[in-house]
Amino acid sequence: MWSAGAPADLVDVDELLEATSTLVIGTSIVTIWGGEPGVAAAAYHRVTERFPGRFWLGVGAGHREHTPAYRKTLAAMNAYLDALDAAGVPVAGRAIAALGPKMLALTAEWAGGAVPYLVPPVHTKLAREALGPAAVPAPEMKVVLDPGPVRAWDTARRGSKTRRSAWSATPPTCAASASPTTTSPAKAATGSSTPSSRTVGRRPSPRGRPNTTPRARTTSRSR
Repeated sequence: MWSAGAPADLVDVDELLEATSTLVIGTSIVTIWGGEPGVAAAAYHRVTERFPGRFWLGVGAGHREHTPAYRKTLAAMNAYLDALDAAGVPVAGRAIAALGPKMLALTAEWAGGAVPYLVPPVHTKLAREALGPAAVPAPEMKVVLDPGPVRAWDTARRGSKTRRSAWSATPPTCAASASPTTTSPAKAATGSSTPSSRTVGRRPSPRGRPNTTPRARTTSRSR
């Protein structure tokens, strides 16, 4: 089950896990602007020590309209992941709200999966190509409870249109992934490289190993 809008200290996650015996909880998402990564890392260790194998830390940049501190998301995510690495949060224990090709490429190396939001079905296919066989694509799926299919489709379309027009982070991804001429994120992520803190797609993945020290990395960039 995904817990929306979780704070960095994950205070609500403990309560949910305490009330169940086998339920697996993921955060969708802890925003990278909403608290120090060290707080999220400490909370991750607290939760996983009490409930081993039942928690996934989902992080993301969210929407510009909700966050005054919003800036270059790829650089900010790199810095946040560096802090999680330093605090010993394992790659396999975290997920990233990855929509576009560059963030998907980063996720393929430095997270256990992606939690994209408000994307069409074709995006899942493209995300799988970018992530490879090891990471998990876990897109949000909206459901309209209505016995009338025509009315249900109308409700879904109107709701989706409202959200896309309100949030700047979403429309380009939806439009690009729906286009038949869109380049696969896996291919788009192999463009020219510029210095950054992470290596994407050019060395063995660290997935599954505890990350206790930051490493020198570069991130592929493409336009």
